[in-house]
Amino acid sequence: LAATMLVAREFWAILRLRRLRRIRQDAESAQRQQDKALASDVSARVRTLYRNRHDMAWGLSRLRDHDGDIMDATETLALTERELVSRLDRSAQSVIASTSKRVSVVTAVSPIAVLDMIIVAVQNLKMLRQIATLYGARPGTLGLIRLARMVMTHIVLTGGLALGDDLIQQLIGHRLMAKLSARLGEGLFNGALTARIGLAAVDVCRPLPYVKTQPPRIRSVLAELARQVTGTNVTAS
Repeated sequence: LAATMLVAREFWAILRLRRLRRIRQDAESAQRQQDKALASDVSARVRTLYRNRHDMAWGLSRLRDHDGDIMDATETLALTERELVSRLDRSAQSVIASTSKRVSVVTAVSPIAVLDMIIVAVQNLKMLRQIATLYGARPGTLGLIRLARMVMTHIVLTGGLALGDDLIQQLIGHRLMAKLSARLGEGLFNGALTARIGLAAVDVCRPLPYVKTQPPRIRSVLAELARQVTGTNVTAS
């Protein structure tokens, strides 16, 4: 009975993840084809997805106020994005920022390389689960593995692994970079990689494409990360 419940839970978690992907694909089709009926259906499915969440009650109320308005497909999706999904985006970016900072600081002071790898892996998996849960997936173990595969595939396809010393130097300055210890530089790189994985997870789990909202930029995330980590290092020194 316990095994059956575990399998059912994992299966349901994978279905929730697929549900997000189907909504996202239909939203992209509605936006591309300017299909008002499909856009309205997508909006209704997003509302159903978050109807039992107390943190989305105000946004759902705002959407109901506009039910009688005449809008095209883009306006319908943009309204749903603004009132519901954008609120989740801000929470997801907060999760990414805090996880990236934690990874940077801990790996910068860790004396063992193997421990660094374990810390990065654990923190990234925890971040993926938080982001997926935030958008409504709530993955189990198998769902988390599937999500990790989807995120890595997304990063490879978008060429997002190009994170190195050159990018970090552009963000925090060559002079400051020269003064940083090798360990702090490694911590910044680990934090940058974590941030990139987090942004990819948002793009994978987000039920809508970016309609009117500007997608978060890795450079802005890394600039804030560098400021926080270097400030922490100076304080600790």
